[in-house]
Amino acid sequence: MKIIELHVENFKRLKAVTIRPGENNVVEISGRNAQGKSSAIDAIWAALQGSSALRNTPAPVRKGAEKAEIRLDLGKYVVTRNWTATGNTYLTVTTGGEYKAKLNSPQKLLDNLVGDLCFDPLSFTRLGDKEQADMVMSLLKLELADLDRRREDAYEERKAVNRDISRAKAELEVLPKLEEGLPAEPVDLNALLREHEDALKETQRLNGVIAKAETLRKQLADAEEQLRRAQERVDRLKVDLDAAETETEKVVYPDVEAIKWRVDAAGETNRKIESARKRGDLESRIAAFARQAEDLSQTIDATYKAKQDRIAAAQMPVVGLSFDPETGRLTLNGVPLKQASRSEQLRVAVVMAMAQHPELRVMRIEDASILDAESMAMLKRLAADNDYQLWMEVVDESGEVGIYIEDGEVWSSNLSGAPDSGLLPTPPVAPPVTEEELL
Repeated sequence: MKIIELHVENFKRLKAVTIRPGENNVVEISGRNAQGKSSAIDAIWAALQGSSALRNTPAPVRKGAEKAEIRLDLGKYVVTRNWTATGNTYLTVTTGGEYKAKLNSPQKLLDNLVGDLCFDPLSFTRLGDKEQADMVMSLLKLELADLDRRREDAYEERKAVNRDISRAKAELEVLPKLEEGLPAEPVDLNALLREHEDALKETQRLNGVIAKAETLRKQLADAEEQLRRAQERVDRLKVDLDAAETETEKVVYPDVEAIKWRVDAAGETNRKIESARKRGDLESRIAAFARQAEDLSQTIDATYKAKQDRIAAAQMPVVGLSFDPETGRLTLNGVPLKQASRSEQLRVAVVMAMAQHPELRVMRIEDASILDAESMAMLKRLAADNDYQLWMEVVDESGEVGIYIEDGEVWSSNLSGAPDSGLLPTPPVAPPVTEEELL
């Protein structure tokens, strides 16, 4: 479908305008600035999209008027949208032809008629890298968010694991090197301390035994002097002395200093064993972290490859158009699309719009005056070869280009003798577009 007739009353700057493109593929709306040519172009999309097309237009009704109306005859359907000065809007869609019927869910029907890029391919060239890539992915229905999310999560987790590795290595650096012959288990320092304490007690006891023997010797000497008076006592002391001397012969002093040295050495040994255990734990943790980091790297690589595979499998509407695997930005023949010429970017946008095959084959080009002759000719050839209708806004004061809008009305067209008809003459046939140019 194309636009057979556009009729606008009191919309934005327009008073009353009727435009019938006829067989023309290109409709140029010209005029000076602030005369209503943008309003004529906007009226098409306001009729089709309604409030979403007028987010920045709080007052669609021309100042001083009570209501605005746009009627768009598409042949198969007739779209009529009205606005009141109080802000209310009404939409009706009827079937065209002799037998008209009002259709239900009119906005849903209109949304299905147009493609995502059909409204203004030139605006595609003004988008940033990310916005352009997002739009193309949306057109191709490429769902990459899950892969990007998984890759980002794995990347962040790998960074955390690598930080753990760095901290563990830093702790490992301050630990002393392992010594040869170091026991596997710590020395029982408490047992050594108990042994040392027992040795001290035994020493004290044995010293007491020796002191007792000396005392007995002295007592024996006294007893011998008093032998005649205490023979019985002497005999008893002899028995005691014999027993004490027998015990004395068995006395073996413990090596207190050796035990003390062993106690000191055990503390040092235990510190080394604890250090060795820490080293073992850290080395095990580092190895586990390294395995975890490797697994995450494989996850990152796998999601990256999956993303590349999806992109590679996508049917790009333009030969040479692709996505940069690192940045996700659009490229054309290996060069970032944003670095391509405006003409190339516009060609990509137009071909992508046409590749959607919307039922309503209409595009608009706002501010077409910025296009050079080559770009303008390319657009007209693409429109003719692909049976599209282009509506373009052109700044012109001569009144000789397209449909000339002055003070909200059609003042002239480039058809001589029919200044207010709104009909455009058939333009000269443009040379055919080659397959390479189309792609």
